[in-house]
Amino acid sequence: MASALAAKHTPVLRFEDEDYKILAVCSLADLTVRVPVDKHGVAIWKPIQREVAPRDCAACSLVPVCRQLPTGTGVAMLWRRLGLVNAAGVPTRRGRIVWIQEESDGVVVGVEFMGTSGTHRSAPPAPPPRTE
Repeated sequence: MASALAAKHTPVLRFEDEDYKILAVCSLADLTVRVPVDKHGVAIWKPIQREVAPRDCAACSLVPVCRQLPTGTGVAMLWRRLGLVNAAGVPTRRGRIVWIQEESDGVVVGVEFMGTSGTHRSAPPAPPPRTE
């Protein structure tokens, strides 16, 4: 395990035993992180406003438009979290649309969740844990 972590530039500093678990304390010093930089390319320690776009957005011409959108979770992200589309936005066999209802602020979609085979009904997945 230590060699696998070292290969990912996160070497193990020490192992700790706590009750019923073993913790590997790793160094993150060798990892690179995308950060805001000034006009000379020097990283800014505590920027007033963070404007680092995700890698997928960095070269996109729609970044100014996206910055104006509300920050609430969008439909596409919810569909991805529920497993209805994959990371590329391609529909999966996880569920199928059974009804659509237009509302003043958008569209409500009813989804029937399918089992792992895509042929039988199953319960919807549990919501992801909140990270806030």
